[in-house]
Amino acid sequence: MKKSLILKDRAACKVRVYMMLFQAGIFAVAAVLALALLAGCVSDGGGGQTSTPEAGDTQTYDTGDDNPSFSMVYVPGGLTFPTGENDNDGDQIVNNVYWIGETEVTYELWSAVYLWATSGSTGTGAGEYTFANGGSEGDGDGDTPQHPVTQINWRSAMVWTNALTEYCNAQIGTSIGCVYKDGSTPIRDSSNDNATLCDGVTPDSAAGGFRLLTSNEWELAARYIGTNAPSTGDDLDTQAVTTNVSGTTYYWTPGSYASGATKDVADQEATGAVAWYTDNSDASTHIVKDTANISPNALGLYDICGNVQE
Repeated sequence: MKKSLILKDRAACKVRVYMMLFQAGIFAVAAVLALALLAGCVSDGGGGQTSTPEAGDTQTYDTGDDNPSFSMVYVPGGLTFPTGENDNDGDQIVNNVYWIGETEVTYELWSAVYLWATSGSTGTGAGEYTFANGGSEGDGDGDTPQHPVTQINWRSAMVWTNALTEYCNAQIGTSIGCVYKDGSTPIRDSSNDNATLCDGVTPDSAAGGFRLLTSNEWELAARYIGTNAPSTGDDLDTQAVTTNVSGTTYYWTPGSYASGATKDVADQEATGAVAWYTDNSDASTHIVKDTANISPNALGLYDICGNVQE
């Protein structure tokens, strides 16, 4: 990953290398992480299920005393949405529901899982983890564990999601399976010697573990507004894109907007309200979920655009 900071993808619609943690499915590439699962109910963070979720509902994984917790946000499936920076690349659909990380993965969470996975005491027998990249705190210049993890390649991100799956199983008693496997054995090595295996892996869609996002899953989450017409008092009110899903109108952020913004990406104030990017970041990463300066998008997701160039 590069240290320099620009608005990720400049527009909400572009595919970004955004590492998310979810459970089950296919992947995109990663530098930032998010989480997702094919779940029908909200989890209590310990493997239990409590209620049927709605768009934007959250669930928190608490991995024990002195261990970092993380939250995930529910995204509905079966929705048709527009694609393309000018909204003219055709509609797409994501059939599965999923959960996505509320923020970019912090160095704190990355490091906790990384250290556990490489300690030799994970209980995974011959499959202790090896990573090509150890990760860094943000841009590495006076940053903190609450900055996003950077300086990781997509193979390490992919293998780390397997490690997170096994970490949660060990820490909070979940019993979810790793998505990326060689036969029935989870892939636990992202080094160059294992590149061919990593590059050729087929994600196990029946597994329940964390994984990387597909590009369409990222774009749906970036564009989603919902079934209520926006009433921001800005350009979004008239420029939001609509699709019809089984007789219901859904509203979507235009492709020329940053995710969650109320005006086009060229508007510095509107873009700076939802994203750290070239014009407002001082060429540095920032803590995730910086509620004092950055607003989330309609699903409650932070830094879907901005903060880290991926």
